[in-house]
Amino acid sequence: MARKTTYRKTYARKPAGRSFLSRLFRSFLLILFGLLFIGIIYHYRKGLAYYLGFKTERVLDEDEVDKHLSDVRNIRVLENHKGKVIGIDVSEFQGKVDWEEVEILDEKYPVQFVFIRATAGNDRVDRQFKRNWEGAKENKIMRGAYHYYRPNENSIEQADLFIKTVKLQKGDLPPVLDIEK
Repeated sequence: MARKTTYRKTYARKPAGRSFLSRLFRSFLLILFGLLFIGIIYHYRKGLAYYLGFKTERVLDEDEVDKHLSDVRNIRVLENHKGKVIGIDVSEFQGKVDWEEVEILDEKYPVQFVFIRATAGNDRVDRQFKRNWEGAKENKIMRGAYHYYRPNENSIEQADLFIKTVKLQKGDLPPVLDIEK
């Protein structure tokens, strides 16, 4: 007769070192690293989208492209005219100019004069004219005023507005008329 063998079932036991606190700590670390990873992805989302070729909110509009091209042109002009007198023109479109900072362009070219827009057309005084006019004088920058001419408006009225707005003093540059298309 064949002999019958008995098998004993063994059950897997938990390792002795894993307590409830160690499992809780491990879960906490996993959640923390997961949140950190998600935070990093969120922080760099625009760069990653750009890098991976997805559409992004960052689109160069025409003004940014024009400004970059203008900067390149300006630097070429400055490079080709070393030793010449350098000046700038400002208007309300530059915002509030920090006149103490207006000394050198691109850390190479000293600004020796400024033309400040005073008026435009027969009814428009530049919103920053008075501030710019006084700021240039206080910082000992040679200054001049210009008028933005509008050909479809009365020339006498435009001249009167400019004369009424600008009070030239000894040492100021002669007035300039800005005529554009």
